[in-house]
Amino acid sequence: MLADIYCQLATNEQRRVGDRRNQNFNLFGWGANRNVKLTTGNGTFKIDNTDEAIVNGSTYGGSGSFGIDEKSGIDIGQNLTLNDKKLVGGPGKEVNFLESLIALLKPPPQAERTELKNV
Repeated sequence: MLADIYCQLATNEQRRVGDRRNQNFNLFGWGANRNVKLTTGNGTFKIDNTDEAIVNGSTYGGSGSFGIDEKSGIDIGQNLTLNDKKLVGGPGKEVNFLESLIALLKPPPQAERTELKNV
């Protein structure tokens, strides 16, 4: 059994303040992950968020971010995790996100059936 609650408030050399809160619980492959990170200061504001469920050892859920930086501008992104496969989305990534989602939901190709001769 693993349970973790973590909180950190720190500053770095670029005079940015970060606050991170993690809540994770895993009991024999069943549980949840929740992480929130806030970074602000020196022309930067960014929020990263993750909410995932752990079902039978596989991860399902979503994550996203919203940020404004004086150098790179506005950053918006969202990810979707299904059965440990991460689909990355956001502005300008819609086509890749939809193609990945369709490929993930497609049934796997059936293997050819091989008949063994009776001896």
